Amino acid sequence: MSEAEYTHLLRKCREAKMMNDYHLLSTGERLAAAIVLNKPHWLQEQGYTLAEPFDRVGPIWWPLLLRA
Repeated sequence: MSEAEYTHLLRKCREAKMMNDYHLLSTGERLAAAIVLNKPHWLQEQGYTLAEPFDRVGPIWWPLLLRA
């Protein structure tokens, strides 16, 4: 993963946190933000279990989620 991808993820998570809303993010960004920000209710609102987002974002992004 590039530094630009990490910066993008971090920016999207910060936006979601500041607004306490995820609706303006893409599906992948929504799921990543919910994981990073520890918002399981955001996942539930979107119809995902706790495990499904990890499959959706894929193992390449997992280190970025931990880092964020």
